[in-house]
Amino acid sequence: MIGKGIALALLLAATAVPAGASELTEAARTALPPMISYRELPGQQTVVFDGWTIPYTAGQLVADLKRRDMYMTGYVFSSTTGDNAAAEALFAPYFRYQLTPEDYEGLAAVNRSFFDEDAPLHQAVQAAVTRWADQIVGGTGANLEVTLRDMEPVRRAGDMNCVVYTAGARIVLSSDGLILPMYGRGYMYKDGSHYRTVVLITGDDSRQILTYALEDMVKAAAEAAAQRDLAAFVASIDLSGKK
Repeated sequence: MIGKGIALALLLAATAVPAGASELTEAARTALPPMISYRELPGQQTVVFDGWTIPYTAGQLVADLKRRDMYMTGYVFSSTTGDNAAAEALFAPYFRYQLTPEDYEGLAAVNRSFFDEDAPLHQAVQAAVTRWADQIVGGTGANLEVTLRDMEPVRRAGDMNCVVYTAGARIVLSSDGLILPMYGRGYMYKDGSHYRTVVLITGDDSRQILTYALEDMVKAAAEAAAQRDLAAFVASIDLSGKK
């Protein structure tokens, strides 16, 4: 239960309400260098994970390195846990600064499931990515196969101002002998009373620059969310009875 919940949130988005991309857009303005841009795309889409239909919003991350004649692009998907109380209760212990031994065991269980190709979690993630990829290539699958490789374990990526989790994997698409290597990385952080997931999917050759850019962008968004939480907490303090 713990493993499936966290991995779902990191890779695609926990049972969710679509998250507005405007906060990511604002974070991009402050965190990204001039040669890298982010723009949100209109509308909302869905992906199916283990029988759950999950809505999400999308954006595009672009690195235009004219001096090196390089143009890289990737898609960014965003969602929050919304009012899913069960999911939020599941995630809450992992966003404390001091984790318990039980919390570490839960994270270890997630990573074991990521690496085990026979584990239901790994297979559910692979099936979800396969359905997404089939939609992207525009058909009902002409012998399309998806394989997850080089799984990167769940780890903390935040700093002293906020807690951010991340995980990633190479996504190998193949169809009738044509192989397309891609890369996916997900981030999750606390946003108010909910938890926001941001996922990048890009070509494997674009992963280095775009992954660093997305991490800067997500950390900026997470820090802004933490500042909003702090401001709300301070505003809630009633000092009317104090002298």
